[in-house]
Amino acid sequence: MSLSWVLTSGINSQRQLWQLQESHLRLSLPTRARERTPSFYHSKPVMKGKKVIDTERVYGSQVGSLCTRFPEACASNLKRLLGKSVEDDAVSEYVNHHFGVTLVADEARNGSILLRLGSGNNVADFPVEELSAMMLNHVKDRVLKTLDSNPDAQSKAEDVAISIEPFASQLSRLVLLDTLQLADYSSVLGLVDEGTAVAIAFASNHKLEDEEFDGKTVHYVVYDVGAGSTTATLFSYTPYQNQTVHMDIESVGYDESFGGEFLTTQVYQLIFEKFLKEFNLDASIVLPPKLASRLAETAEKAKTILSANTEYKVSLESFYEDKDFKTIITREEYENSVSSLLERSSKPILDALKNCPSGPKTVSDIKAVILNGGASRTPFIQKQLVSLLGSENKIAKVVNTDEACAMGTAIQAYNLKTSSKLSPLVVNEKLIKDFGVSIGSSEKPATVFSKGTLSGNSTMVSLGPLEDNFQLSLHEDGKPFVYYYLTGLFAKDPIHEVQAREERFDLEHSQSTKAKIFTLISF
Repeated sequence: MSLSWVLTSGINSQRQLWQLQESHLRLSLPTRARERTPSFYHSKPVMKGKKVIDTERVYGSQVGSLCTRFPEACASNLKRLLGKSVEDDAVSEYVNHHFGVTLVADEARNGSILLRLGSGNNVADFPVEELSAMMLNHVKDRVLKTLDSNPDAQSKAEDVAISIEPFASQLSRLVLLDTLQLADYSSVLGLVDEGTAVAIAFASNHKLEDEEFDGKTVHYVVYDVGAGSTTATLFSYTPYQNQTVHMDIESVGYDESFGGEFLTTQVYQLIFEKFLKEFNLDASIVLPPKLASRLAETAEKAKTILSANTEYKVSLESFYEDKDFKTIITREEYENSVSSLLERSSKPILDALKNCPSGPKTVSDIKAVILNGGASRTPFIQKQLVSLLGSENKIAKVVNTDEACAMGTAIQAYNLKTSSKLSPLVVNEKLIKDFGVSIGSSEKPATVFSKGTLSGNSTMVSLGPLEDNFQLSLHEDGKPFVYYYLTGLFAKDPIHEVQAREERFDLEHSQSTKAKIFTLISF
């Protein structure tokens, strides 16, 4: 997830906008000398009876080893939980990856997720939205400190945009907007799909010669292997003779659970099996959260090292019953353990090609696959891509995998802020889901916006004769996500009743460009 602020003004020409990334955007890096800030949050609530009177909080890279030492007081990668309930499969997978975490249902809020953090008598339940808002507010404070240190900048951060997975549900998008409001962000410009953001960053870096503005369309795929998921965003890129470039986000393929954390789990399982053998333990043993977290931390390091080396030496002092645990894990062992999963790594690309609205595409129709996400560096994933594409030349390592999403989000934020017609880059996004409306609880939804149509449209839908009291629901891929309970809306005069029904219930629906939210505007 990337946050971006629009803090510059005075961009007044095509060339200046085209150079926006390199001359007007700055990254706010963490205080430590690292390129990425882990989305960790450590909380130590101080209780008086059942009431929280204070909370010690530590964020990001400052958490250090706290999450290993006190896993029950640590939360990370919370974006995967936004808009979910404890019954969701994604939530069960989250618990499997995060040892010591306890999730409970908030019965007062339709089973939304509470994280139970702390230890001993100092334990409290926190809504996932509240924890996410704390972390987002911390990021804002960091940006303001960066501005304070720059004598040429005004210490003010008003307009913000945030990236989100392209497959994120309507509930997840709505909850993220609520979270930003809770974090005291005064002006949210929009939610930018991660694949779109990377494509924009690519386009801003892709300098064209005059003869290349020839109106010819080429296709690319942004292949993003993140911490929790893998996505493939197919987009077309057309430079016209008037020096503008049209970019159409055509389709998205995705695997919501295949990503860096999943691969770490595979390494964890290898090390765990060696641990069982070393100490002659039964496979049914369940490690305490602290030991499991230490093993998971080692698995994460091993996965990273094995991307560049052929083996990793595990050495954990006083790990079990005051005994050291030492072993070696090889890249061959790691790759053998995931050999049956290779198709999962490339399936999002095939799905994106197959679902292109203008007709199915093949790998021969795309010019290159643009790599993004830390886990895309994994050797066996890149080998699988070469096998799929037929040539290593089709793999484009042309964007900074740690920065491209933030940069693209910032550029799109500027476009949303200014609505400038001077911009040489025109971005059109197409829906990857169907959206519909239904009356009553059992009626099949009528499609309002179908998959493959442009986002940002509005339309009128006539619902026909209705009762005085009824339920109206909005649907995403056939599943309801918002309900309206309407009552007493019709005239009691039977002569005018039908006319009132016909006039009052032409509904106007909108699919927002800024956040891809399907909503009811008026009736």
